[in-house]
Amino acid sequence: MSILTNTALTYEAQTAGSTDDMLSRTLDVISPIDTHLWSAIKKDSDEVKQDKQEWLTRSLAAAAENAQLEGDQRTPSALSESTRIYNNHQILAKIFAISGSREKTSSPSNVNSEAYNVAEQLKLLAQDLEYMAWRGVRQDGATATARKARGALNWMTTNVTNLNGGTVAADGTISGGSKLALTKQMVKDTMQNCFVSGGKPTKLYAGPFQVNKISEFADIGNYRREVDKGKMEDYVDIYRSPTGQVEIITHRNFPTDVVATMDLSHWKKAIWRPVKKELVPSNIDGRVIDLRTECTVVARAEASSGRVVNLENS
Repeated sequence: MSILTNTALTYEAQTAGSTDDMLSRTLDVISPIDTHLWSAIKKDSDEVKQDKQEWLTRSLAAAAENAQLEGDQRTPSALSESTRIYNNHQILAKIFAISGSREKTSSPSNVNSEAYNVAEQLKLLAQDLEYMAWRGVRQDGATATARKARGALNWMTTNVTNLNGGTVAADGTISGGSKLALTKQMVKDTMQNCFVSGGKPTKLYAGPFQVNKISEFADIGNYRREVDKGKMEDYVDIYRSPTGQVEIITHRNFPTDVVATMDLSHWKKAIWRPVKKELVPSNIDGRVIDLRTECTVVARAEASSGRVVNLENS
């Protein structure tokens, strides 16, 4: 079959500009934003007074036999000394500019508006906060050097499983070591070490690849829990070991070669400057928006938690 000569077709109409544009008024945004740790840890009760958050920690002596002579002369024992620890408050910001003309331009889901872009940038700021809370490497600031906070993973230096030839640097980062596939024994050993140190992990955080590995372990069960108003939460993976039970949290923005078991009761967040929106003075035909916060992670007792490192991730 053939097209009759001079038949008006949609192709020519679109090229000539004689048809209305059809742009969907719905905008889909598919970007993973997980803030599992930052949302879970509680705010530190201590008042924030400077750019460095400091706290004390101490370890108690192990249990021992204690029997005294009747009528014995009392001799005092030496008291435990505290260790002073600190973390830096890190400044995080999202800054964007939008012209007056663009903000007035009609758009699907109002994506050109200041309000829409503020909401979007706040999500991205939350994502960066989570990155800092987990992976931050502490850096003391200077005139030309930004302060950086130490994240939870790099705080955990007492209970590190599967170094496999690697070393833990003073800042908590891991260097070297051979990669191995995650095993149930690695998770059990980490939970045991946390328990012996005085912790009681209740959460296990891992990326999708390592969670799939965990799902292959024996003794893993899926449970449903009833939540408010009679609704049912989706499956929650629980792993039980001889030294405790952890809920498995799949984290989309987690390091792919690490698994962490966390006792969140010993972790806090300190917020020096809460998130604030400010209009930056400028001479542009539009507005410059600054979204900014300053905060840090407080590791009251890092030995309460642990991590499995140097894991195969493909």
